[in-house]
Amino acid sequence: MMNRRELLKGLGAIAAVGAVRVPDLWAAKVDSTYKGVKLGLITGSLNPLPNVPGKDPIDVIIENCLAIGAANVELVSVGGAMPPQVTNGGRFGQAPDQKTPEYLKTREELRQWRINLPLDRFREVRKKFDDAGLNLFSYVYTIDDDMTDPEIDAVFRQMQALKVGLFCTNQTRVTMAPRMVPFAARYKIKPAWHPHDNIDSPVEVASAETLEKLDRLDERPILVAVAAYVGKTRLIDNTMLNKAKKDAATTKG
Repeated sequence: MMNRRELLKGLGAIAAVGAVRVPDLWAAKVDSTYKGVKLGLITGSLNPLPNVPGKDPIDVIIENCLAIGAANVELVSVGGAMPPQVTNGGRFGQAPDQKTPEYLKTREELRQWRINLPLDRFREVRKKFDDAGLNLFSYVYTIDDDMTDPEIDAVFRQMQALKVGLFCTNQTRVTMAPRMVPFAARYKIKPAWHPHDNIDSPVEVASAETLEKLDRLDERPILVAVAAYVGKTRLIDNTMLNKAKKDAATTKG
């Protein structure tokens, strides 16, 4: 029997894929269709992957996707150069409540690394998936609370180089949504909001209220219409899910 976290992941993936434009999911040369449903995976579900000396981890991921016949892929990381480590940071890459001098120094180092990261690796990864006949349609990235506009722009440029049409927001909070709107519009990359179970927090994507707040944005993002509750899981009001389906339908073709 699946536990609550596994169920949430499954429901979230279904809702996100259901809101993707049809051409994006039909781009794969490899076919993983079952009874008319396009199937795929998030690469984190393949962990732990073997560390093969001298071999690009992306090649290992691709081999695993081909082995199980998963044509549509949401990528967690492009691999390559490791980012600088932040000292005394908060949970899940977010800023801490109290920012120490060590945090501020190392966070600025990460900021500059992120802004100046070359795009060649992202283009290389995209080519690898294309050559393998796999459809790399989504990326996973947290837009944390203390990102500057140049940082956010850099992240969207990286996703543009990766040629994805959307990305899973992972630990991104509701408060960052308005700041992402102009970048999502400029680069035509939509955030697919990843829900959590902290329904008492007004900044976490967890409750019907937070999803409705996202839905009211002028540039509506794709909504992952799932909410977690302590001890049980339920779908958000069907109106929300129907809105996502309607939005997806209007972008077909």
